[in-house]
Amino acid sequence: MSQLPPTGFFELLTSRLRDSILTKSAKDNRNRRRRNRRVLSSYLEGLEDRTLLAAQVLTVGDLDFSGDFENGEGQSQVGTGQILVGYTPTGGEEFNPLLAINGRVTLYGAGTNSTTFSIEMDGEDAATIGIIPLASNPTVWKSEELTTLDAAMLVLESGQDLDADDSEGVALVASIPFFTTNISFVDPANDETSNAQVNLQGSFDFSDIGLSALKVGVTGDNDINVASDTKTVTLTGVDASLTTNFTVAAVEIMGTIGVSYTAADEKFTFSGMAKATVKGIEGSESDPTLGVTLAMAVSKGDIESIGLGLSGEFMIHSLEIEVDNLTFEYDTTSKQFVMYGSLSFKLENGRPVIRAALPASRLGLAT
Repeated sequence: MSQLPPTGFFELLTSRLRDSILTKSAKDNRNRRRRNRRVLSSYLEGLEDRTLLAAQVLTVGDLDFSGDFENGEGQSQVGTGQILVGYTPTGGEEFNPLLAINGRVTLYGAGTNSTTFSIEMDGEDAATIGIIPLASNPTVWKSEELTTLDAAMLVLESGQDLDADDSEGVALVASIPFFTTNISFVDPANDETSNAQVNLQGSFDFSDIGLSALKVGVTGDNDINVASDTKTVTLTGVDASLTTNFTVAAVEIMGTIGVSYTAADEKFTFSGMAKATVKGIEGSESDPTLGVTLAMAVSKGDIESIGLGLSGEFMIHSLEIEVDNLTFEYDTTSKQFVMYGSLSFKLENGRPVIRAALPASRLGLAT
């Protein structure tokens, strides 16, 4: 005769089966909630008149804003401190922030199609935008004015324009300060966002290395690309030509010149025909402007070489100087030009021309 189970066995078995069923049901409900947690829509997720906790994630268009938010006026939500911005995850991956906004951020349009948001000062501190994928989180934009941006523009190839006056110079590439005037996001994988990228456009300013007012644009198909997965920065190219007016060692160079960039040695190369005004020549009633053939290279934030082939005429006292074959080469140590070549001299009364060869000599025009 078989032995019966001990007293209470069936009650215990029934209790455990019930707990197992309830636990599975709760997990299924959590999974359903997790799968439905994010809704990719063009409006701000509704918040039902409640104050949000720190690190709350709000979705505007295709982007998530993560930070400390609370209800503002109307349907707006206001965040302060640091607000992180990146693509809304689409494949179960973790949120991957691309920008860090410090200041007061207002998101507009709960329950509407609005994708705009504004950035302004938080107290006495100016609002800033930094690039999160880079370890130093460099600030590329800083403003004390209320600025309205559009999340929908950030995910377009054309990007979101920024006021050039608020741009902060930061040496992201080749040790030359870069001033950002446009930001856009790129999601190369499309199915998930862990390798999302930031593209920056704007201009390099070479003033800090002695090339006063020389700027090189990064526009059109060119950009500075910041990859969030590899933490690398790549300059894809620069504007092929620029119309410029810059000064180096008391020589003002003006005109349209060609520009190229070589990533391997972080080198900018400038070349072309332009005009050069040489300042401070003793005995000359005015600073002479001559034709110039420019050949200049800047590598890793330093002037590598400058060569100027000059042509033209100018007066020193009553003596007319005709430049036949005169070259200025820049001495990077003394920051002066070394001049050599030949000149023709002609007196004002029409006396015969005298030609003279010049040994290499320094033109005493230091920066």
